[in-house]
Amino acid sequence: NNTAANIKRREKDVMKLMMSGKYEVQLLNEESTQEFEVLFNGPKDSPYEEVSYALTLHKFECCLKYQKTNLTYCYC
Repeated sequence: NNTAANIKRREKDVMKLMMSGKYEVQLLNEESTQEFEVLFNGPKDSPYEEVSYALTLHKFECCLKYQKTNLTYCYC
């Protein structure tokens, strides 16, 4: 399922995430957007406000489901 359209879509989505400024995004392989890490903080005014999280995505095109503006990730 690694068609040119899927690759272009993934690159666009990862770039949008990187440019949003809301999260720290680091590509794990500079040659590809298949693997990356997202660092983010817990929600404000919650017990998790002071907690930082790291989400690592590997070859996520097999799990990506596009539903309007929402991205849903699942385990492969």
